[in-house]
Amino acid sequence: MATAALHVTAADATGLLNKYALPKVAMVVIAGAAGVGCALTVAVDAGMGYAAAAGAYLVLMAVGTAMGGHLWQVWVLSPVRKLVGAADGTAYAERQVRLFGRIEAWAWPVAALALTWLAPRYLAAPSGTAARAEAWALVAAALGLALWAVGRRTGRTWLSLAATAGLLVAAAALQVWYDRPGDMALLAWRALHLLAVGAWFGGAVWNVAIAVRAAREDLRTPVVIMAHLQLERFRAVVRLALPVVLLTGLLQLHDLFAWNAGAIQGAFRTLVLVKLGLVGLLVVIFNTCPMWHACSPIAGMCVLDDLPVAGTEGDGAS
Repeated sequence: MATAALHVTAADATGLLNKYALPKVAMVVIAGAAGVGCALTVAVDAGMGYAAAAGAYLVLMAVGTAMGGHLWQVWVLSPVRKLVGAADGTAYAERQVRLFGRIEAWAWPVAALALTWLAPRYLAAPSGTAARAEAWALVAAALGLALWAVGRRTGRTWLSLAATAGLLVAAAALQVWYDRPGDMALLAWRALHLLAVGAWFGGAVWNVAIAVRAAREDLRTPVVIMAHLQLERFRAVVRLALPVVLLTGLLQLHDLFAWNAGAIQGAFRTLVLVKLGLVGLLVVIFNTCPMWHACSPIAGMCVLDDLPVAGTEGDGAS
C-alpha cells in the first residue's frame, strides 16, 4: 500500500469568509496596530508628520518580517526539524527556508528605501543633541545591515536574528531620540515593543505564507506533524509577545503622560483607543483559532486529532 497522502479539509474554501481566514485576519490586524503605533509615536508625539510615520512603518514591517522569520528558524524550525528527523521533515524545512528567502529579498529594499527617506528628517531633529543621537542610531542601523549580510552569507541564522533585532532597536532609538535623546526608559519600552511586534508579525507571515504553503506541496503525516509542532512553538512566541506589546505600550504612555488620562487628548487619544481595540481583537482571535481548529486549512496542523485515518474519504490511500 502506498503512503497515504493527507487531504486538505473540506472547510478549506477559496473565499475569504471561512474560519481558516482567522490567521490571515490576525496578520492584517497586527500590521494595522503597528501602523497606528507609528502614527502615535512618529506623527503625533514626535510631530514629524504622517509621511515620516509611513516611512517608520515600512521599516518596522520589513525588518520585523525578517527578524520574525529568523526567529522562526532559530526557535521554531531548527528544534522541530531535529525532533522529527525524517527525510520528509527535512525536505519540508528546506522548502520553508527557500520561501522565506524570497520574501526577505523583498523586505530589504523596502527597509533601505524607507530609511533613505527618513534619514534627512531624523537628522533635522529639533536640537543638536538629538541630531547627534540620530546620527549614531543611523550608524548602528548600517552596522546591523552589515551583520545581517554576514549572517546570510555564512548561514549563521542566529547572527541574522541578532542583526535584525538590533535594527529594530535602532529604529526605536531613531523614534525616541528625535525629541527625547536622554529618555532611556522610553527607549527601552519602545525597543521591547518593536521587538515583540516584529517577532509576532514576522512569525505570522511565516505561518500564513510559508508553513502552510510548503506543507501543501507534500501532505504526508511527518510533514503535518512537523507543521503542528511548529505552530505550537509559535504559539509560545505569541503568548509572550502579546502581553509584552500591551505592557510596553502602557509603559510608554506612563513615560509620556504619567498616567494622567486627562492629558491624552485629540488625535493621540483616538489612536490609543484604536490600538487598544486592535490588541483586544488579537486576543480574541488568538484564543478562537485553536478553539475552532481554525489555525490552518490542513487537517491536523492545528490539532493532531484532526488527522484523517488512512483509508477514509480523501486520504489518497490505495
